[in-house]
Amino acid sequence: VLHIRTVRPYITYGLIAVNVIIFMFGFFDPSREIQMFLSGANNRDLVLLDGELYRLFSSMFLHASLPHVVFNMFSLYIIGSNLEAIYGHVRFTIIYLLGGLTGALLSTLLSDVYSVGASGAVFAVFGGQIVFLYRHRKLLGRAGQAQMRQMILIAAMNFAVGLASSLSPQRVSIDNWAHIGGFVGGLILASYIGSHYLLERYHTGAANEFMAVDINP
Repeated sequence: VLHIRTVRPYITYGLIAVNVIIFMFGFFDPSREIQMFLSGANNRDLVLLDGELYRLFSSMFLHASLPHVVFNMFSLYIIGSNLEAIYGHVRFTIIYLLGGLTGALLSTLLSDVYSVGASGAVFAVFGGQIVFLYRHRKLLGRAGQAQMRQMILIAAMNFAVGLASSLSPQRVSIDNWAHIGGFVGGLILASYIGSHYLLERYHTGAANEFMAVDINP
């Protein structure tokens, strides 16, 4: 029996609420929605030439459509709640926000489109989860290794969908650079600040019970 200390994923729930509230604020007023997009979307010229650096952050909380926000928030709920429970509130928040900013920055440097969405931050959480599963692949056994393969497959499928959208003639496409930047940012951040467990005997003294102790400060 392996015991792992976890926390309630309040930050994940809060981020979902904030994203949904901001989306709904413009959903029922098209003129307000357009104004929010124009004043908050990420764009190379506006960020690098006009110095509107805040767009790297504000774009993470704007979404282009109802399916866009629903898909991102569902992904955040599934993956984020699990990662925050293990990593704790502070480390999860750092990975989400800094990973999201990494995605926004890479999008700014390598793309000239207007970009919005929490996808970069969600992909950072993807990366953080993969690091956790890989680092503890022996500790978690076959179930953990199977989950890691599943996470890698899901991430690869999302990248493939994004690539396909960029090749289509439609006006709106997926920002692949934000996904890649967020994913790599999540991998790097989690490698440094993520949980690193060692086993100790559980306090009951039972021979078959262990506590996973995080040795990463």
